[in-house]
Amino acid sequence: MRWRAGGPTWRRGGVAANSELRAALPEAVAPPLELCTDNAAMIASAARYAEAILPPGYLALDAYAQAV
Repeated sequence: MRWRAGGPTWRRGGVAANSELRAALPEAVAPPLELCTDNAAMIASAARYAEAILPPGYLALDAYAQAV
């Protein structure tokens, strides 16, 4: 479905699991609650096993968001 002005509101990820948001926006499209997770635990787990980059070395890392 393509976005258009006046189209449906979509919720995804951890935000979609917010019960107050679900109640406030009952017309919004959201997946089943069991599919509404975020990846914070996965990122934390991956970081646990990654080699530490001590300050100020981590400041040289570049991170760029991109639409895929």
